Amino acid sequence: MPRPEAPALVDHHCHSVVAADLADDALAALLTESDRPPAPGCSPFDSALGLAVRRWCPPVLGLPVHAPAVDYLARGGGGGGAAAPPPAPPPGGRRGAGGG
Repeated sequence: MPRPEAPALVDHHCHSVVAADLADDALAALLTESDRPPAPGCSPFDSALGLAVRRWCPPVLGLPVHAPAVDYLARGGGGGGAAAPPPAPPPGGRRGAGGG
């Protein structure tokens, strides 16, 4: 019996792209959905998403992996809205439920 085709996986939990330039604290606030401040001595860059950002983004700016947030931001982390490249097409070229 043939196996059914695997369904396309969709990450339904995503946020909009911010096209405006952001202050460092506004960029950090996008790394969490909490309405509470981080624990003393921590920042949103210490969250799971913050660690992922610090893992993958600093090397693009010539910084080491997991560079401190202050170094990442000072080097231009976030880059501003005008620096963001256009989004890559999704795998298989599908967009939305209608595929377009």
